[in-house]
Amino acid sequence: MKRFWVLFTIILLFGATLAGATEEVRVTSKNVWGDTDRKINYLEGEVRFVQGTTIITTEKARINLDRNDAVFEENVKLTHTEVRIESDILEYDFKKKVGTFKKNVVMDRIKTKATKDKKGKDPFKLFTDELYFENDTKNFTAQKGRIEHKDFTGEADLIEYHDARQELSLVDNAKLIRPKGEVINGKVIKINISDQSFYVTDAVSMEFEVEETE
Repeated sequence: MKRFWVLFTIILLFGATLAGATEEVRVTSKNVWGDTDRKINYLEGEVRFVQGTTIITTEKARINLDRNDAVFEENVKLTHTEVRIESDILEYDFKKKVGTFKKNVVMDRIKTKATKDKKGKDPFKLFTDELYFENDTKNFTAQKGRIEHKDFTGEADLIEYHDARQELSLVDNAKLIRPKGEVINGKVIKINISDQSFYVTDAVSMEFEVEETE
């Protein structure tokens, strides 16, 4: 009964304290302790944050109530509309609803069906060691990563994605690999995932196989 009361109190306090971050934030955890002077709280064990449609789970978290931000560590998972992200570390701003994921980052862009007003969106998977993600727009920037789509694999030192346009940019040491073995290299490769078109600039090279006829 005592543990239930502790969890319930945390939900109420954080809901009130972080209400300035546009939406209420609800938090549950097995253990919590804090520094009242610095307004910093530490949570450990089955930590769960809920802000609107965003759910973050982890094993450890440090929250700064003055700045409305937090650092999550160990088995970090963020679930948001159409997106799932896992990493070792997440630095998250509750007010701006943006986060930087670090170490062993894997992002799944979930498939969505077309409607009268919106085009459908293909699923893809991103692998990187650092990802900056905007919750509201679903835009992201990844440092040195790889993206896997059913129709291509892309690699680059920098990967940028604009969700509304479904536009993917591979920047610096960019490589696009097509299903039949075609490999395209360039400084910048822009891919429109919606219509499967691409554009390559600077130092373009292409490799492909030609079947020999007997």
